[in-house]
Amino acid sequence: MRLGYLFLALIAVLALSACTSSESTNTEVINTIPSSAPLKEIRITAYEWGFDQEDVEIHKGDHVRIILTSRSGTHGLTLAAFGISSAPVSPGQEQEIDFIVNDAGTFDYFCNVPCGSGHNTMRGQLTVLP
Repeated sequence: MRLGYLFLALIAVLALSACTSSESTNTEVINTIPSSAPLKEIRITAYEWGFDQEDVEIHKGDHVRIILTSRSGTHGLTLAAFGISSAPVSPGQEQEIDFIVNDAGTFDYFCNVPCGSGHNTMRGQLTVLP
């Protein structure tokens, strides 16, 4: 019985440490942005079940600020190629995610908050020019 409680406590500690590690990754990305990098803001609005993305021309080396909002439901955003994972946002909330674009190409992002039957269709793309 005690072994079962110990096992559950260990799982809880691991789950909590996993939750905090993504936040520290975002903080590290924000803290390493050189002041000389051009700032490009991208507004992305999540809804059930998709994203509206502002068209912005982005180049390798740009300082990108994604401003994530939701117009229906609670959603988030993961851009795995850049190690970006937002916290959940609900209608009326906003989250800013800052990073430097180090590679050119087309990169997929997706909703990281299970939000219902259409969750798997919540995908978008970010195109970065050389």
